[in-house]
Amino acid sequence: MRHLSRPLLQSFRALCSRGSRPPVTPKRTYEWIDSLESLEDYRPGGYHPVVIGDILGDRYRIINKLGFGSYSTIWLARDDQRGVYASVKISTADSVASEAAILQDISNSSSGCNDHPREIPIPTLRHQFSIDGPNGTHQAYAMTPARCSISDACSSTLFPLETARAVAAQLASAVHLVHSRGYVHGDIHLGNVLIRLPSSFDDYTPEEISRQFGPPQTAPVVRLDGQPLSPSVPPYGVTPMWLGKRAKDLSPTEARILLSDFGEAFKPSIEPRIGEQCHAPLPVTPPEILLEPEQRFSYPSDIWSLACAIWSIVGPRPIIDATLATCDDVISQMVDILGPLPPNLYAKWESRLEYLDEAGRPKGGRHVYPDLATLFQHDIQHPRIRDGMTTLSDEETDALIHLLRRMLAFNPADRPTAAEVLESEWMIQWARPERSRS
Repeated sequence: MRHLSRPLLQSFRALCSRGSRPPVTPKRTYEWIDSLESLEDYRPGGYHPVVIGDILGDRYRIINKLGFGSYSTIWLARDDQRGVYASVKISTADSVASEAAILQDISNSSSGCNDHPREIPIPTLRHQFSIDGPNGTHQAYAMTPARCSISDACSSTLFPLETARAVAAQLASAVHLVHSRGYVHGDIHLGNVLIRLPSSFDDYTPEEISRQFGPPQTAPVVRLDGQPLSPSVPPYGVTPMWLGKRAKDLSPTEARILLSDFGEAFKPSIEPRIGEQCHAPLPVTPPEILLEPEQRFSYPSDIWSLACAIWSIVGPRPIIDATLATCDDVISQMVDILGPLPPNLYAKWESRLEYLDEAGRPKGGRHVYPDLATLFQHDIQHPRIRDGMTTLSDEETDALIHLLRRMLAFNPADRPTAAEVLESEWMIQWARPERSRS
């Protein structure tokens, strides 16, 4: 379990204060390379330096890079023992090695999921091993590789409505599976929802992959002071490759998903956590995390994040706009869109009178967001019309808005469980049938 140090805790509180300064950026040591992890984090306790052609775990030959996060880099590798491709995730040396055990625990049973075992919507952990390097000992996990994240697929296009329904049903099923095994995921957003590669991908040779998807894109790592590189840093950076397809080109059959990144997952029954320990992105963070950071959070927080994800699967943008926003800005959006906060949360919103008058009405001089139904028309239906795509019927719109209102209840106890989400009218009438057909 990751705990916030006192400086990080103070930074969290500072970011939630209107007008506060952002944390100080550490001094750069290396020349900037776009679309790359922080090179300054190649240090003792940080990332493991990897180069194309490395053989890890005596079997995984590095072909290209798939992505990176704050606590890991992810690489496309050829498993020379099995003759298939794998996604190899290499954790920073100072990260807590809990993800592999969680994935094994969840995937060991299909409880709460009616899929064939090969279709369980979380990554399959094939192999776990450790790597000793100049920055320490790193845990590495070999898993089934994926095309891309849904966030990447939807960066400039919309899913066809049939595909959006199928993806939403799969994601709700994945959350149900995780919860049924006693875990809170803690970090549900479209960057952590991956689209599977077709099984035929294993038939490609590395040379064919390079021809079809492009060779590794590299750039030399250069110190700003002109000094030679230490062994802690790779000689060049590799920007992630693109194996995906744009959302508009994905059929329901192709859009088979995996809920990934269980680095923030935990079992509330064994290791309860409080809001200050939540690291979810601000646009999907529920109000109890922002306003009651010293209170425990659990399964209902995932339901809030799931609702935000479903909104972004059907439409082109998040329900909460956190661009250059503080926590208080986000809370004011929630109130505009969803209505008044309950008294217990309203009293804890210290900056409320900067956004609302004494009667709870929005103050003049600031942008006021429309209510949920109006926002749905503006942010989901209109863009779909603009792009020549199918819109939701009035009946389906009513069912989906009703479900989202329940999932976005300010009181966590009022939100449905993941099982109840799957049994909602919208899931039964529209989303789940589309998933079954795919």
